[in-house]
Amino acid sequence: MEDIKDILSELTGTKLKHGMEGVKLLEQWEALAGKRLSALSEPAYIRNDVLFVFVKNSTALQEILYNKSILLKNINTKKELPFVKDIKCTIRAQQEP
Repeated sequence: MEDIKDILSELTGTKLKHGMEGVKLLEQWEALAGKRLSALSEPAYIRNDVLFVFVKNSTALQEILYNKSILLKNINTKKELPFVKDIKCTIRAQQEP
């Protein structure tokens, strides 16, 4: 059984940092990024209209950057999602289960 502290830590590291608009972005990430790319990445947070994305490896990082203009267009055409002017990526180390 997981400790409540660990559960809250996981939530504040992802979904709760987004605010409501960010949670919507997280929920729609597969539709925005595509099935393959969304499996390798996850929106982390938005700061100053910049979306920070955690990626699993350098290949995913390159794909996100290559498709940045398409992702920005997909995000910014949805009125329920926050406006994003740029995307930055960080490789996130895999956590052991």
